[in-house]
Amino acid sequence: MQLNLENNKRALIESALIAMISAFFAISVIYIPVLSILIFFLPVPFIILSARRGTKYTILSLLISSLAIGLLTELILTGFILIMFGPVALVIGYCIRTKKEPFTAISIASALWVVTTFLIIQLIAIIGGINFMEIIADSFKEVQLQMEEILSMEYSKATIKAAIDNLIMLIPSFLILQSVMGAFANYYLAISVLKKIRYDYDKLPEFSKFRLPGNILLGSFIIFVLSYLTRFIEGIHFNALLNNVIVIFIFVFYLQGIATISYMLKRIKTPKALRIFLIILIVVFSPLTAYIIAPLGLIDAAFDIRKLRSIKKQ
Repeated sequence: MQLNLENNKRALIESALIAMISAFFAISVIYIPVLSILIFFLPVPFIILSARRGTKYTILSLLISSLAIGLLTELILTGFILIMFGPVALVIGYCIRTKKEPFTAISIASALWVVTTFLIIQLIAIIGGINFMEIIADSFKEVQLQMEEILSMEYSKATIKAAIDNLIMLIPSFLILQSVMGAFANYYLAISVLKKIRYDYDKLPEFSKFRLPGNILLGSFIIFVLSYLTRFIEGIHFNALLNNVIVIFIFVFYLQGIATISYMLKRIKTPKALRIFLIILIVVFSPLTAYIIAPLGLIDAAFDIRKLRSIKKQ
């Protein structure tokens, strides 16, 4: 009984400490615009708490932290932070605590992040009467005018407008990719911290062993067919839907392509530092390399170049 009371006391102290640290971090990010990108790492301390202490204490810490942020900035932020980051932190923490596969945790968290992002956008539109698509479209129009001035001699207005329109159409896929990368980064950062504090967790598989589910090709084919069939349904923007699907699948197979390259570099005994440098270089130049590396990922998904499926069956 005494031991349980002591554990509960420690959990409560840890919850309060995490709430204070998270609130201080979030407020700093809000008031220092140059750090705004770091807000996406707010789930990390709550993931650590969830993995160590469970869901109950994490929810308590989330409520305290969100309320503190709302009171010291704007009260409406309390709800936004809870909706945006709470579910992701709870799910990833639960997956770590129950020893789920890393990529299972990342997949579920990514899907949740997409849902909460779109929910936040809808709430802002309803509460504040703000239309995000109109704001983004206006921003792109300003960019278009500037580009027309700079590139008027080489490109026609129609060409520039078409490029801007294509970018606007791809906003949903960009939001989805941001969610995937956010979940991935938060998961691995939380694991790194947990390892430092000697949390009992199995070694993460190397990225070179990352692979998509075995049914990814069939799933991709079905999604493409269904997307194509929407051209016959009135009211659905067929081109926008298909372009977004293409971007998402290019990204997915691009990830597997990078993992395949990492595996090959390791196979030929490339020094770790050089291997990491080359992978970073590929990622930095992803706009140029994506259309080469994504097909490599597709080939590996189809023919199992790395023989990972064979190893798993043994």
